[in-house]
Amino acid sequence: MLKLIVTDMDGTLLNSKGEMPKRAIPLIKKLREKGVKFAVASGRQYHNLANLYEEVKDDIIFIADNGGAVFDGEMNILHAGIPRDELKRLTEIFGAFDGARPTYRTGDTAYFFKGDFDDALRKEATGFYAGVNVVGNVDEIPEDVLITSMSVNHPDGVEETIYNHVQHLQNQYKITMGNARWLDLTNANVNKGNAVKMLQEKYDIAHEETMVFGDYLNDFEMMSTAYYSYAMENAHPDLKRVSTFTAPSNDEEGVIKIIENFLSMAFRD
Repeated sequence: MLKLIVTDMDGTLLNSKGEMPKRAIPLIKKLREKGVKFAVASGRQYHNLANLYEEVKDDIIFIADNGGAVFDGEMNILHAGIPRDELKRLTEIFGAFDGARPTYRTGDTAYFFKGDFDDALRKEATGFYAGVNVVGNVDEIPEDVLITSMSVNHPDGVEETIYNHVQHLQNQYKITMGNARWLDLTNANVNKGNAVKMLQEKYDIAHEETMVFGDYLNDFEMMSTAYYSYAMENAHPDLKRVSTFTAPSNDEEGVIKIIENFLSMAFRD
């Protein structure tokens, strides 16, 4: 019997246009009625996710910032951040890569540098962040702001241009590729998998009672938390290798189909 279902958003639950399946909201309500917890795990911020699920936000667990913040409804049950004294050092490291554009993320907004914030980045930012601040340098970020994570954008892709050259930071930070153009950096112990494990412990849910869905490498640790681990058909090859099952692609509403099939089998009328 399943007690917890966790799905990534972009490239997994959402289609290639960033649209949510029309059957998602009724399905979430039905899961709630059946006593199955539903969680979304994303590199997005909490408020961005809550806005997308306004109608059912009290029925959802939000794993935001790649596991840096977890909310059950509106109740914050986990919040981790990057130390302030590290921001300048990280900015210098990533600033050495031509074309790299760092972003500093909080629980409800993000900070961009003026010189980086062109029209293309602005368009992407409005889709991911509930609020946007543009500053001249790191010192202009208020001292009382908790930076939950850092992301770096590169229009030519991050795998070859940045990711392969910053592996020396992995002993202190978790570095993952959210998608082809975005690299995400959090504290070393922060990832979606650890967030799911925290939920399993908090709500007494076993590995065999958990189902997860993902498509990219920031979902990697999450796959080991569930017996029912699904990589999307459109997933990164490395994610498929550590997943037990494959779901139809995000453009085929694979997450919805798998969950509906589970409900039809588990709760026969």
